[in-house]
Amino acid sequence: MLRVPQVDGWITHLTEGMQVDARLFSGVSIFSFKSRIEALLLNPRNYMFMYFPSKIDALHMRAHARVRMQMPVKIVEAASAAVETSGFHLHDLSGGGASVLGPVPLGPVGGRIRLGFDFTLKSTNEEVHAEQNATIQNLEEVTNGNKTANSPSCFNTACSLQRRPAYGVAGV
Repeated sequence: MLRVPQVDGWITHLTEGMQVDARLFSGVSIFSFKSRIEALLLNPRNYMFMYFPSKIDALHMRAHARVRMQMPVKIVEAASAAVETSGFHLHDLSGGGASVLGPVPLGPVGGRIRLGFDFTLKSTNEEVHAEQNATIQNLEEVTNGNKTANSPSCFNTACSLQRRPAYGVAGV
């Protein structure tokens, strides 16, 4: 079962029995297969049922899946000494890196930064502070459609994370 593809908000013209080439991204891989449309269910959600393909190809694209998030992050140390330390948040996180959005760039590519996180462990209800060293891999200014509401500019800093974060219970 797949959603019927859309172009400019309109569903594409498909018919039952039509042969289609499908390419899907999921987690860390792109999957492709050929199949026929068994049935179209256009109301209420625009779904199509496909016959099970005889072969599915997978192309591994990433080492780790990304998780979208909106977690506030403190800049404990920045590669650029003039960086304001508030107004940043994690945009996504994976096993190999993170994307940090904020009002200014955190430093040059190759610069080292230290990120701080405060959160509550749901299992024990303990307040935890964690710090993570990172190296800046990429910097880009985010386009107008994705700027934060309270900031005239927004920068995405892609970082590779060090393997072992430092954890501590808050107040200890």
